[in-house]
Amino acid sequence: MDEYCHFILGQGAVLPNSLILPFRDVKTKTMLLKDVDENIQIASVAYGKEIDARMYLWETIFRFLNPKEVYEKFMIDETISKLYQYTLDKAQKEKSPCPSFTACYEIVLNMCLIYSNMVHCRENGGNRIQAVCTEIDIQAIQTWMNKLQTEVNKIGDKHGKKIERLNMDVSDFRIALQIPAILSVIPVMKELGAYLYMMDILSATITRNEEIKEEKGYVW
Repeated sequence: MDEYCHFILGQGAVLPNSLILPFRDVKTKTMLLKDVDENIQIASVAYGKEIDARMYLWETIFRFLNPKEVYEKFMIDETISKLYQYTLDKAQKEKSPCPSFTACYEIVLNMCLIYSNMVHCRENGGNRIQAVCTEIDIQAIQTWMNKLQTEVNKIGDKHGKKIERLNMDVSDFRIALQIPAILSVIPVMKELGAYLYMMDILSATITRNEEIKEEKGYVW
């Protein structure tokens, strides 16, 4: 499948059913990739068509590559500012003609590194993010996951019944789009899909990053 998480997790020598980082309830590569496929389907239903997985990857990453998400309300030092601007520029360039999985991998890692420094700043009562963490903090990324999951839960609490009614394949959904009540929930579905897929992107990226460390002997 021409999809980021499938590609990234297929690069290592680790077997499909081996353990990955214990984000959420997803514990193996196989489980994560099944989750990815389900969330891509949610996106397809929300958009009423089979989506381009590469462009959906870019759209999802770019959606969360904003100051309010990556470093929240904090000021940033020169090093973090340069890293953020480099990452933003790289993401903007990747839209055309077709996003590269390897480039997106670097972009997400940079986002995680900035977020790790933000969490360190917040936990230490600071108001300015400094480049203190040179490695991605796994616990910080879990904090990000929890934040995304909270948004998913809010959507479920508010729109759960409407979303359940959309449990149909894409062809049926195109017909259902003629119904106003269905039409009104499309933005909700897109929002839900973005949060779910971003969690998959983070899970796959951090898992692969940890694999690379092991392959190169950086961890014991």
